[in-house]
Amino acid sequence: MSLIIDDVTKKSATKYAQETVELFQEFCGSNRSLWAQQAQDDREFRLGAQWDPEDVKVLESRQQAPLVINRIHPAVELAKSMLTANKPTFRVSAAEDSDNKTAAAMNGFIQYIWSISAGDRQLSKAIDDFYVTGMGSLLVYIDPFDDGGRGEVKFRAIDPMHVYIDPNAQDEFCTDASDIIISKTYTKGQLKRIYPAYQSAINTASGNPYSELIGKRNATENLIVFAGAESSANHDGDYIRGYERYTKVWVQMIRVFEKWSKQEFTLTEDKFEDYVSKPIWIINGRVFTEEILARQAAEQVVAQYQQELQQYEEAIAMAEQDPQIAQQIAQMEPPQQPQIQEGTMDLLIQEGQVEMVKVPMQRVYMGVVVGDKKIYGRLLNCSEYPIITMMNLHTGSPYPLSDVRMIKDMQRYINKIRSLIVAHASTSTNVKVMVPRGTDTEALREQWAQPGAIIEVDFAEGAPIAVAPLPMPNELYANEQQAKTDVDHQLGLFDNMMGNSQNAPDTYRGIMMLDEFGQRRIKVKQATIEQALQELGKVLIAFIQEFYVAEKQIRILQPNNSLSEFAINKRLYDDYGQVVGTLNDVSVGKYDVLVLAGSTLPSNRYAQLEFYRDMYRDQIIDRVEVLKKSDVFDIEGVLQRIDTIEQLMQELEGAKDKIKELEGDLQTRERELFHTKLNAAVDQEVLKAKEVGLEQRKAMELHKARLGDTLKSAGEAAAMEIQKISMEERNRRPQTQKEGK
Repeated sequence: MSLIIDDVTKKSATKYAQETVELFQEFCGSNRSLWAQQAQDDREFRLGAQWDPEDVKVLESRQQAPLVINRIHPAVELAKSMLTANKPTFRVSAAEDSDNKTAAAMNGFIQYIWSISAGDRQLSKAIDDFYVTGMGSLLVYIDPFDDGGRGEVKFRAIDPMHVYIDPNAQDEFCTDASDIIISKTYTKGQLKRIYPAYQSAINTASGNPYSELIGKRNATENLIVFAGAESSANHDGDYIRGYERYTKVWVQMIRVFEKWSKQEFTLTEDKFEDYVSKPIWIINGRVFTEEILARQAAEQVVAQYQQELQQYEEAIAMAEQDPQIAQQIAQMEPPQQPQIQEGTMDLLIQEGQVEMVKVPMQRVYMGVVVGDKKIYGRLLNCSEYPIITMMNLHTGSPYPLSDVRMIKDMQRYINKIRSLIVAHASTSTNVKVMVPRGTDTEALREQWAQPGAIIEVDFAEGAPIAVAPLPMPNELYANEQQAKTDVDHQLGLFDNMMGNSQNAPDTYRGIMMLDEFGQRRIKVKQATIEQALQELGKVLIAFIQEFYVAEKQIRILQPNNSLSEFAINKRLYDDYGQVVGTLNDVSVGKYDVLVLAGSTLPSNRYAQLEFYRDMYRDQIIDRVEVLKKSDVFDIEGVLQRIDTIEQLMQELEGAKDKIKELEGDLQTRERELFHTKLNAAVDQEVLKAKEVGLEQRKAMELHKARLGDTLKSAGEAAAMEIQKISMEERNRRPQTQKEGK
């Protein structure tokens, strides 16, 4: 049994139930009753029940209508819409040595829980109570029937009228409260549907249902019906009060560190006993915690051993036949038999594979009481209450004030002025007439009502005198308008925030500055809400780490209609089936959570978009960040189409470059072909020239030969002629000599 330092869980079921009922009655003291009465009155007032019955009787006696010009309801709705304009942005960061990737998965998991819990609607309900009653409340719980019976962690808004807090608590989030009780009246049928496993205890439970507070006005008079407004006096046997009591206790915890898996977690002594008795298998030094995987690994190592043993035996046989390799075989070691050991985690603790240390920690104990019977109790894995309170005007006690309470007098003033104006307008249309005593007033009234009537009167006795009503003073209208402005300003709402551009600056930047300054009042409320959401995130992480231990596939629908998907606690295996790790193990690690400031407030999308465009033009951010701030619904589709277009454009540009390259190659080929053809033509011409030259050379040689023959013939003829002449000369010479003598 777990050693609980605080003995609240050691008490018997009867004693615990009795103590819870007594504690509830103590929490319902005079201060709490007064606050609840005022908060209920604020609710009724916001919904239009703004006249006291005594004042209504006085107006009716004056034949005046109790008009209601409700400025509170639209102002609260506007403020609520501004504070919930956007979904809060959570940022989970890993603390100490925790995994950053797991922190990112944890961040996505919180978004998933926000989605399945209808977080926008739950936050809107809590903020409505925050403005109207002074306190909004959110409760983290486990829905065991969701996800096909596997259960889901969720949160919901709860009525602050059902929340009973230790009156000594001074923190605005009630972290210093000794106990917090959520209590309301149920029928036993409702309780059986909520707790189907405890129907027998519910049937035998008894106790005073203690009717819910219904307010000071009758629901039939206000035409407003509130929860619990019906009396339970006629249902004594069916109605019963239920209590969910949350108590902070000190628990002896054991911090465990597994050396082989490098995992660290903290367990109660009950869970540690289960952990110690958990079966494990050690196969060749590897630790297995799942029997199926252990069997697979054992079969593999045994098969491998048999194969190695067969190879070794075959090698021994070869050594006997071949002495040359006997020496080599002798140096071989026989295969080691697989070491398979089965036991419990206690074995690893004894071997020092598991380190543990006992530490006292604070946890929250939840007990469920129906009437006079305790039907359920469990220790939660969180050190802070799963009830997150948002105090509007914190008074240092669990009884905060609301904005509605601050403006009720101004609202009453507006209603009275408007009733007076309407009464004056209705009476001014009926002219008052003074007549002498004894005048036939009925006849005069009939004649006076006729258009263009001629009325005979005896002026001696006195003529009728019409009395005109006094005009309403202009200050009355001005006061009404000022009261309306005061209501809006009390709630932190200004004309520019409501779209009134009458007094808006002429410049764009002036409007932006005015919008920024206008949100300062409401940012005070927003800071409180964001801090509460941060506490919500911490509790959600604690519940996630306790409840989600199995593998789970998470799907989140994004605002742009795209689907994000990731896995948590996904086991990673090696080739032997050994678990080598866990992807996104959310059950271990320490994480811090923050809520991005101003993430829930409305933003001027046009100014923001222009800012992001400037950043994109300066190449500081990419187009994805610009699209995130636009009104484009299908961002993923747009980005895919842009990527496709860019890819096609790149392919087109590549094709153009390829075409240019091919064109250049074609031109080169054309030039090469031209030069080839030119060279071929030149070669052909050269060949022709060579052929012509050869023919010419042959002709020249022939001509030369012929010329040589001619010259030879001519030379021979000339020689013969010369010889002839010589002979004639010789023949003449002696004759001459003779004559000379």
